[in-house]
Amino acid sequence: MKASATAIAASLTEFGKTLRETELPNDADSTARILELQTAEKMAIKEEFKIAVRKGFTLLKSVRQLDKKPTPEQLSPTRLHNVTAIERMLVQLGTYCRMSVISRS
Repeated sequence: MKASATAIAASLTEFGKTLRETELPNDADSTARILELQTAEKMAIKEEFKIAVRKGFTLLKSVRQLDKKPTPEQLSPTRLHNVTAIERMLVQLGTYCRMSVISRS
């Protein structure tokens, strides 16, 4: 399981490269097989992405260790930095999710 941001980014880069470089054959059966493989790869990356988001929310909850969002005064500088970094990553992941939903429309 490779559900880290770096691994997912590398997977997306490689998948995009594969899509750009794939030449579809002229026969329908071969083209269908290639598209099925690419769809399966896309779904695997998407699942890894979902796992990373879940892990991010779990990590954020652990770092906060409170039911409500702590104020900066309640956090040490290190914990404040960790919470801020995780929140920023989750916002970026959420933005990516919305963009991928829009692009499928």
